[in-house]
Order: sequence, then C-alpha cells, then structure tokens
Amino acid sequence: MLNSLDAARPATGQEKHVAEISDLERLVATNEIKNLMARRVRSLDTKDWDTYRDCHAPEHVSHVLAAGRDAMMAALLKSLDGVSTIHHVHSPEIRILSSTEATGWWALEDWLHWMQGDEEHWLHGWGYYHDSYAKRDGEWLFTSRRLERLRLVHSPGSNRAHERPPAPHQDNMRVAKE
Repeated sequence: MLNSLDAARPATGQEKHVAEISDLERLVATNEIKNLMARRVRSLDTKDWDTYRDCHAPEHVSHVLAAGRDAMMAALLKSLDGVSTIHHVHSPEIRILSSTEATGWWALEDWLHWMQGDEEHWLHGWGYYHDSYAKRDGEWLFTSRRLERLRLVHSPGSNRAHERPPAPHQDNMRVAKE
C-alpha cells in the first residue's frame, strides 16, 4: 500500500518493494530514521564525533563535504574547528523503498558562530537535506546527503560567507548580508 506522498511521486520501479512492507514495519522504520536524524544533529552540535561518524555508512557521500565517511569526517572536523553550531531539522518526508532502503527530505535551519580575530561572526541558513538511508545489521545509516540552500545570511565581514558551496539549484539560493 502506497501512502499519499508515494502516490504524488513518479513511479521508480521501487513501488513493489513498498507494498511488501506492512504499515507497522513502515511506521517503525520511519521512526527509526527520525531517531537517526535526531542523533546525527545532536552529535553534530555537541561535537560528539564518534556518534556522528557511527550514523553514516562507510560509503556515505556528502555532496557538500566529500565522498566516503572518513573523508567526510576529516572535512567536517576541519570546517567546524572553532565553530559552534545549532541545527534544527523538521517536517520530514520519509519514503520507505524496501525493508533496507529509504529516502528523506528534511527542512533545515542552522546557525554557525565563530570568532574571527576579536569579533564574533555568524552564518544563518535555511533549506533542505535530501538523504538516503540503508539498514545494516539492524540499524539505519545515512548513505548520502545533499544540502539544498534556500537562503543564507551572514554577519558583515564574515570570512566564511563563501565557504559553503553553491546549492545544486543556484537559482533557489539567496545570499544576503545583515
């Protein structure tokens, strides 16, 4: 049985797998993926790097940072050195493709704060995460992530304003200084 979100999307050939999953299994998988995202965001903002790493499959592809979990972690640690972060994710659209595969969209708002010389600077963004997941050894893991920015504002004089790569749909990106 396809849910209303599935019915609104184009056929992908995966629909037969969705029908093989009971409503209860779909609900449990959706909740487990929500918990995975909550754990990822908490570990990111608290700098619990072991937990953050464990949320991702070894072959994870981050379209912002790097391909491969280890390369992603190295890039993340370098990028966030001396930076405090606040991430809020909400309004998930999770699509269970099979008992071991899923995709999701999450609305995102994030704040980054850091010192630049003697001045505090910040970056504030809004957009969407586009994620894919795989269930391995009974646990859901991220296998890919793409960040689509809708708006990005930063403090005047910020040296990080240009560190973020452009969103996949540049025409949707708004960059402003406040």
